[in-house]
Amino acid sequence: MIYQFDDIFYYMVSEIIIIIVVSLVLSLILFLTQLLVGAVTFKWGLEAVDGRDEGFSSRLGTVFVIMLINSFLPIIGLFLGWKYISTRHDLNYGESILAYIVYNLPLAIITFVITLVTSGIVFGIMALIMFM
Repeated sequence: MIYQFDDIFYYMVSEIIIIIVVSLVLSLILFLTQLLVGAVTFKWGLEAVDGRDEGFSSRLGTVFVIMLINSFLPIIGLFLGWKYISTRHDLNYGESILAYIVYNLPLAIITFVITLVTSGIVFGIMALIMFM
């Protein structure tokens, strides 16, 4: 079968656009899931150290700020996140570290499982596109 150059170019561009859109949608799903699950697991962290919990929106805000700080300042952001937890939820520095650990362990496991599932979905979509 002989293809024209325009046909191959059109086919490649359409594949690339589909892969980018699917990757963006799955990344957004992963980010929102990590944010919402993080707010739930942060409750467990606050309960472990008897921290002040003002509700779901307070935990969601704390998790969002910690995610932003850690994404822009990876090492220093860890210490800033602990300080933010201690000031926002009336904890000392050691309790905030413990709350952070209790919050991150289940979150890491859940995020890892979701990442495996979404990467399998992306790989499956890419395989379907390439072999159709």
